Amino acid sequence: MCNSAYQNNGITMTCDKVEHGPSRRSPKIKLTNVQIVNGGQTSNCLFEAAKESREKIEDVILLVRIIETTSEDVKMSIAETTNSQTPINVRDLRSNDRQQRQLEEALADLGFYYERKSGQHSDKPSSNRVDALAAGQAYLAFGVGLPETAKKDRGRVFGDLYDTVFAEDLTANKLLTSFRLAQLIAERKEISGKRLRRTLPSRLERCQ
Repeated sequence: MCNSAYQNNGITMTCDKVEHGPSRRSPKIKLTNVQIVNGGQTSNCLFEAAKESREKIEDVILLVRIIETTSEDVKMSIAETTNSQTPINVRDLRSNDRQQRQLEEALADLGFYYERKSGQHSDKPSSNRVDALAAGQAYLAFGVGLPETAKKDRGRVFGDLYDTVFAEDLTANKLLTSFRLAQLIAERKEISGKRLRRTLPSRLERCQ
């Protein structure tokens, strides 16, 4: 079991709305659209401990900070600030953006599983999965017109070029077209590479 379940720095959450009952002592609260922006490891440790035995976490006292805001910019700023000492994948920070959620919903209507986070739909057929980073990289190349940047520095897709790639006018169809085009090129490249490797020995023999 993970010992950090009992030695943690708490959890920071954001939510659109906080509602609490009339009780002044241990009131129950209701959170709408909750996101854990810091403390994911702590949450996982507690979850794993609870799976072994709920008694193990009954006496755990956990500091939880809840911030009520509907501003995506504020949520992003809080996530970046609270994770400054514990680096987190930039893609994960962006995964709950309104644009990312809208693309997931739109692609679902088209029969595809959009992975805002890496491996989010690992249990689904690979042919119907659309990885956000790979799709963004493809759109940066074909939709935005920066193929060299997309190839050599794809980390910028969720970095300084995020608003360029995932602009307001980006539709699910545009993203999907670029993603499938990139897949097709990769498949053709792999086929050509296999053919070349099969024929290369015989060509070398004829040259000797």
